[in-house]
Amino acid sequence: MKIAVCVKRVPDSEARIKVGADKTSIDESGVKFTLNPYDEYAVEEALKLKEAAGSGEVVVVSVGGDAAQETMRTALAMGADRGILLKTDAVGLDPLPVARALAAELEDGGYDLILFGKVAIDDYNHGVGVMVAELLELPCASAITELEIGDGKGKAEREIEGGVEVVEFDLPAVITADKGLNEPRYPALRGIIRGGSRPGRCTPQRSEGALMANVMAVLEQRDGTFKRVSHEALTAARGLADAMGGEVHALVMGPTGMGSGGLGEFGADKVFVAADDAFELYQGDAYAAAVQAQAGGGYAAVIIPATALGRDLAPRVAARLGCPLATDVTAVAHDGGVVVTRPAYGGKAIYTLKNTASSCVISLRPNAVSPAQSSKAGAMEMVAASVGAARARTIEVKQPERAALDVAEASVVVAGGRGLKDAEGFKLIEDLAEAVGGAVGASRAV
Repeated sequence: MKIAVCVKRVPDSEARIKVGADKTSIDESGVKFTLNPYDEYAVEEALKLKEAAGSGEVVVVSVGGDAAQETMRTALAMGADRGILLKTDAVGLDPLPVARALAAELEDGGYDLILFGKVAIDDYNHGVGVMVAELLELPCASAITELEIGDGKGKAEREIEGGVEVVEFDLPAVITADKGLNEPRYPALRGIIRGGSRPGRCTPQRSEGALMANVMAVLEQRDGTFKRVSHEALTAARGLADAMGGEVHALVMGPTGMGSGGLGEFGADKVFVAADDAFELYQGDAYAAAVQAQAGGGYAAVIIPATALGRDLAPRVAARLGCPLATDVTAVAHDGGVVVTRPAYGGKAIYTLKNTASSCVISLRPNAVSPAQSSKAGAMEMVAASVGAARARTIEVKQPERAALDVAEASVVVAGGRGLKDAEGFKLIEDLAEAVGGAVGASRAV
């Protein structure tokens, strides 16, 4: 097998982050940098697949300055065969230019599999891997915790709120790895870069144009009931559209017979309903095609809740629309353009970003906005469901033995930490949460 693993140089998770003198970047003096932890899972999985096949090649690819070579040495020391550095002086917060640079490099490489970590711990964008899949028109399974590869096909599992999705796909494909997929090996001391660097192609590209005024909110429902995050997305969209003198259009996708009542109460001027039995389960390709078809007419912003579904969908939509992506956003405003606020570096820094393109895609952090009623017409309009051929297919959702309340929807959260040590210790938290009607949470993966 020929496998590419895309990696990133990031500040160590324990590093103290200080704002730089320019107020737009961090002060890197004294900051220890490391290989992105989620990329370690991707490297390990690539090495395991090569070892199981008995032959093959693992190629590490990174975008950055000369300092990124040190990060690549770590992956090579783990066992990767060679490295490719796409040189650029700066890597911005918009993931689309990075995805374009990587896609251009990977397109003709003949790779059977392209692996990413699910997220980089500096910008927490969740976007580059999924965007690369869209740009290359390859199947994608994101944030996976289980992977099976054989006979030119793959099967993966990804955790979602309240269950586990099982996804099937054909190779070649793009995978983003989550904690739990494997246990990364320690690097050997002999690791050195055996591949040279190539000319940088990571140049930010933005489509300039007249700013539009309407805002689209892509909503989630489960079993016919709209999730709280949908009302939050509508509220954020309403505030932004009011500032620009535009309308809020809600897009709802689901199986035939799904309802859309009550959305006008939270600020929707129009509700577009794309109903098809193919939407019974989340299908990334189909959902992205439906949003692209509806949003392609031009919106100042497309707001998508940053749930497990939304973190997969938002980068797909941004790549298809060719517009900037801002993820994990906590506030949205308008000041001569769409302005968003989002945390970075594990919450140690807060960025305020202004979009200068004609449109953008925003994933909104759950519970960042309080749902507010703002009664509008909410007129419903059925639209064609542009399902198309699926490159990757969700075949089932595994439910836990006992139903777990979505932490983003819960009014009570019972949290535990690493002191509980293992799943058996964490059972105490689960029992307590069940007793008080709350959700189980944690400040970090345990």
